[in-house]
Amino acid sequence: MNLKGNKIWTILIPIATLGVVVLHGLTDSVTPNNLLFHVQNRWLVPFFETKSLYFYLHLFAFVPVFALSFDRKVAFYRTWKQLFPALAVVAVVFWIWDIWKTALGDWGFNERYFTFKILNLPIEEWLFFFTFPWAAVFIYACLNVYFPKNTFFERVERPLSIGLVFGFFAVGFSHWGKAYTTTTFIVAGSLLLWQLVLSENSAWRPRFYRAFMVGLIPFVVVNGILTGIATEQPVVVYNPEEYLGLRFLTIPLDDFAYNFALLFAVVWLFEKQRSKS
Repeated sequence: MNLKGNKIWTILIPIATLGVVVLHGLTDSVTPNNLLFHVQNRWLVPFFETKSLYFYLHLFAFVPVFALSFDRKVAFYRTWKQLFPALAVVAVVFWIWDIWKTALGDWGFNERYFTFKILNLPIEEWLFFFTFPWAAVFIYACLNVYFPKNTFFERVERPLSIGLVFGFFAVGFSHWGKAYTTTTFIVAGSLLLWQLVLSENSAWRPRFYRAFMVGLIPFVVVNGILTGIATEQPVVVYNPEEYLGLRFLTIPLDDFAYNFALLFAVVWLFEKQRSKS
């Protein structure tokens, strides 16, 4: 059965995803005040021991991208009109998710490394869903301009997309008792499946996969710092009962799926905005 363009599936997928997330929230009991404040850091950097650390990471992402946005060849500033609405829509969804999961105790934030809170989230966390996706889309735009040929991901895009959908769902449903894992992997798989069903134009997906792989380099740097690779304690702290328990350096593997879902949603809406312009 061909799901593409089927209106029933385009409605059923988001409803089913929301239902699964709500059902999990109702059936999974999270141990309160069980956040892990100690991880094995690799390189202790004294400069990072400041309440401004999270803010400095925003500057690290924002300043270079803003300066290079006016490069004549890429002209990234010309896409801001399409990009900012995409960022805003995705940010609202992820803010709600973040507030909810922080309140439940799935994850939290270390007061040693941020300035102040609004609705139980650091102000830097509110900014996170604009600053870092914005920088990621800049990488996406630069690769599209300077390296227009993307033959490898164009060849493997279809099986890769289908494989990712099954992989995300397999991990999410097989770890039902872990709140961060279940919701993150199921949301990532549902987003990709939904886009596969809705879209007749898959031209941007191979470009997204390439940019996502390249973007893993700054992602590991920034998220490594946030998860304690160079500080006495992590900035972002996790409930050890609610994620896979596997880490790359100090980064929970669940964060990679979370990053995929966040950036995929932003690029998808960004490309939809561009197609309308």
